[in-house]
Amino acid sequence: MPDHGARQAETIRFALLFLICLTAILPAEALDASSTALTRTDLAKVDPLALGSAIILSGFVSPSDRGAGCMLVRGSSGGPNAVRDGAGGWWQAPMGHPMDVTCFGAKMDGKTDDSAAVQAAIAAATLSGAGGQVLIPGGRIRLGGVSLPNNIRLSGAGANATAVFASTSSGDIFSASDPSSVSNVAIENLSIYSAGVARQTEGHYVLFRNCTNCRVSDFLFSGAYIGAEVTGANTVNVALERGRSDGASLYHFAVSGGSDTFLRGLLTTAGGGAQAACGVRLTQSGGTWISDSDFTASGHGTCVQPGDGQGVKWTFVSNTALGDSGTGYGLFLNPVGSGAVYGFSATNAWTSANKKAGVATQCDRGGTIQSLTLNNHRAIANTLDGMTFSCGDGIRIVTPTIVNNSNPDGGGVVGRNSGIVFGPGVSHFTVNGGEFRALFGSKPFQAHAVRVMPGASNFYTIQGVDAVGGTTTQVSVQDAGTGSQKNVGGNW
Repeated sequence: MPDHGARQAETIRFALLFLICLTAILPAEALDASSTALTRTDLAKVDPLALGSAIILSGFVSPSDRGAGCMLVRGSSGGPNAVRDGAGGWWQAPMGHPMDVTCFGAKMDGKTDDSAAVQAAIAAATLSGAGGQVLIPGGRIRLGGVSLPNNIRLSGAGANATAVFASTSSGDIFSASDPSSVSNVAIENLSIYSAGVARQTEGHYVLFRNCTNCRVSDFLFSGAYIGAEVTGANTVNVALERGRSDGASLYHFAVSGGSDTFLRGLLTTAGGGAQAACGVRLTQSGGTWISDSDFTASGHGTCVQPGDGQGVKWTFVSNTALGDSGTGYGLFLNPVGSGAVYGFSATNAWTSANKKAGVATQCDRGGTIQSLTLNNHRAIANTLDGMTFSCGDGIRIVTPTIVNNSNPDGGGVVGRNSGIVFGPGVSHFTVNGGEFRALFGSKPFQAHAVRVMPGASNFYTIQGVDAVGGTTTQVSVQDAGTGSQKNVGGNW
């Protein structure tokens, strides 16, 4: 066995051999990728030009060449963005090295449309064997219509460093979209802004269609029409995570297809303008996980709105503000026609300070809701009811905290609205426990803790409600349901 000194010496010898293989730093005019041979003879004069040599350019010649600091190694004509030296040897981007978009002519002046340069870097990355890594360095870049194929990881230098501006006010900026399937795509560490001072009028900042194992993370969106949308029947395992969206025109985030979609660590704001229609909108999904997010200042915070022929199945929410300080409902479940919501479950979520109710269901033209469960939900200081259910089957409200609703601070009327309201004919529901008294310094604005409106409601249980009377009636539970299969008791 060689001793430590021998191994160290061998390592040093290897490093020296590598350094010997490196060539000189070339001047800016060394390469012209618009032709197959160089217009200068600098590269041909460098010795050695052996396999394993490397070149680092010192400048930038034209939009078609590689810019300063970009490395080339000896390769083949089929290599990524290959160019040929005066002696006939081919040079290409090194294997395993991220493709810097400035090496492909991106000016990054915030004015020029650099989409073609970014697309060229992506094409090179697919050939490089580098795991498809593409880098947009710190600075300002204007883009639009950039398509991401399989196995691409597009990275900025950080949301505070790399600023992407839309090249037009409509259309998609980044899309991983295919009629059948595209896979293993990531967009990370950047900010995206609208084309001008106004918000976008159409399109997406990020679109994933029929995408498997795809994600956008560590981002800032500002002024989008739709920030990011997940769609397509063949979409599986897509994540939108650790990002903020300010001032979207329509939706901050949308899920309209696929299964196993993860929304984690997201924040929405109005961005100083009118609120978007929804913070997040679900219309078609086969498993959506929402966690550790805060959907604030949107018309409705969370919209679950499947249309005809659509279904939102198995949605799991934890530790999330489903709607805060919005102009509509906090959580709005509104299936239409043959649209259906199955298995929506939220734990430790909240809806507060909305202009309408904190949670609401509405089934238009026959839409159905089955199995809605809210565990430890907090509905606080909403202008109307804390929760209002006009439809739904299998509603379970377990140990909620529902206080300060019918709030006059938001334009409500003291005593007009209640904590939880079940509309006429709603059946198969449970309210089990919970706090409806004035807590956290709030005031007892609610008329009732729980109210079952007159009608043929049946098969329900209301028990263990802690309300100590309503504001105007001193009745904690008002039960006007006419069904015979019910259990209402143990409330105070």
